[in-house]
Amino acid sequence: MLLMLLMLLMLLMLLMLLMLLMLLLLLLLLLLLLLLVLLVLLVLLVLLLVLLVLLVLLVLLVLLVLLVLLVLLVLLVLLVLLVLLVLLVLLLNLGNGMCLFLLPDSC
Repeated sequence: MLLMLLMLLMLLMLLMLLMLLMLLLLLLLLLLLLLLVLLVLLVLLVLLLVLLVLLVLLVLLVLLVLLVLLVLLVLLVLLVLLVLLVLLVLLLNLGNGMCLFLLPDSC
């Protein structure tokens, strides 16, 4: 009877030890899952930062292209104004009696 009680107690202790091991395994599994979630969040954060940097670079590129186009437009307007000034000088020099201060030799 005592031997049976002792065996039952040992069986109960083994069962408790097994439950404790299962609980530790479950905690380890939860810890691994948490680490996996943190890793995925870190990867997503890095991807978001890379996307943000690429977006900033794209905006800077667009601004640079717009600046170049504005400079080209200003140069084109200056060229047109220069051509108009030259045509005005030639037109004023063609008339008799009209002479401009830019070309005093033609007077």
